[in-house]
Amino acid sequence: MNLGLIGKPVSHSFSPPFFRELFLATAREHQRVSWRYRAYELERIEDLAPLIKQESLFGFNVTIPYKELVLDQLSYIDRRAAEMAAVNTVVVTSSGLCGFNTDWLGFAHALEEFCEPDGLPRSALILGKGGASKAVGYALQQLGIAFSVASRSGELIYEQLKGRLGDWEIIVNTTPLGTYPDIHEHPPLRFDELRRFQKVFDLVYNPQQTFLMREAAQRGLKTTNGYRMLEFQALEAWRIWRTLAGA
Repeated sequence: MNLGLIGKPVSHSFSPPFFRELFLATAREHQRVSWRYRAYELERIEDLAPLIKQESLFGFNVTIPYKELVLDQLSYIDRRAAEMAAVNTVVVTSSGLCGFNTDWLGFAHALEEFCEPDGLPRSALILGKGGASKAVGYALQQLGIAFSVASRSGELIYEQLKGRLGDWEIIVNTTPLGTYPDIHEHPPLRFDELRRFQKVFDLVYNPQQTFLMREAAQRGLKTTNGYRMLEFQALEAWRIWRTLAGA
């Protein structure tokens, strides 16, 4: 079965090596199916259909900037993904493309792990309003955590955070700012306003410690990157693919 990742860019992604190791580790369990996973840099969403045909894709993950744009390509969308209006996992069927979202579950599991033994926060500030932000917001809602969303435009913009950054117990960066190779980029926050009681969860995982995480750690905050979220969401995506493949 051919699987993959679509996005732009994708060269920084750890998904291909993660899945290759997963396939090797479970090869004996799934001898009937040979799984392969590759990353595909897609210039525009209109190139998706030819790619699926050319590569004989059974399924694929979706990353920036296509988690919302892919919606128009789907014949079926899972209820939770529809509520988020964002998809990161797709299965190719004879009836068309079926979309799911495993990001929210991956984030929820990673957040619970990160917050042990302190317990979950009561409030969160999400940075960014793209597809990943929607999944994080959905997860926080399911966990009963109040949250606000800040971005460059919208109801709450970054400039309005001045003097308020300490209002939330955890800050979650869902933007790609700081991703390799642009490792010196970061969300426009006033780092001196960070408080020691806060935590920082950066969905970026390459590099292992982002600029945002480093600034927060220097001020005594507990930080984590998005690699555990990647693992959890990938395992759920693979469960979906295996189930629909009958493997």
